[in-house]
Amino acid sequence: MKHKGSVSQVNIARDRMVAVLFREAKRVATWPTNTMRLCEIVAELPVSEFFLPEENALTYIRQRHHYGIITPFTNKYRQRLYDALYDRVMELRATDRYRGASIPVVVAAALQTEAPCLGLSPRCIYLLIPHRKYPKKK
Repeated sequence: MKHKGSVSQVNIARDRMVAVLFREAKRVATWPTNTMRLCEIVAELPVSEFFLPEENALTYIRQRHHYGIITPFTNKYRQRLYDALYDRVMELRATDRYRGASIPVVVAAALQTEAPCLGLSPRCIYLLIPHRKYPKKK
């Protein structure tokens, strides 16, 4: 059974967003270009929400907030995404609405806000997009 906010649900939604962003990158790119350059554009585009599993986001925020542990990521896009999530959580906790709220509630609200990027490298995006054209059946 899939749970709301699980890894599999987040990955499906994120993959759909990759297809939408790829079409957007085709529209805004200067031509001539190649697929890898389009994937670099997609990696930099902002998205409507944070495509992160709730458990992973909550673990990162708790470690950073309570213990000061900043988990280093090898992927600069993933690091940018998690740092932006932490900043968003701290912004929300400063507002009157979430002042006394627990961290899981604030993280769930922060995941629904706009994110600076997908958190995927251009190479991962390249692997996610369908770039083979299949012949039509006769």
